[in-house]
Amino acid sequence: MTQVLSVSATTAGYITDTLRPVQKGSRPNYVEQINKQIEAKKDIAKAEGITRSAIATLKDTTAIGLHFMRAGEQKMPRASLEETKKAYRESEDLAEEQA
Repeated sequence: MTQVLSVSATTAGYITDTLRPVQKGSRPNYVEQINKQIEAKKDIAKAEGITRSAIATLKDTTAIGLHFMRAGEQKMPRASLEETKKAYRESEDLAEEQA
């Protein structure tokens, strides 16, 4: 008993491609590429650090500026409802007297 096996040329090509060793890139190119990636990450980290410190400084100066802008303000005491009605009556009475 004999079994005949046939394989197409395309299938044989796929099989031989998987059996070949993977070709690696040259070592200097790989190292150069990794160095570029590291430098890019360092640049991004520096930019983020500058941005964070600038935002923190901006927050601090804004708070200080607002504090000094409000420093001269005098807080008006709140009046009760009865005091407010009395003040309106007095102002109406003065207006009628002057008229």
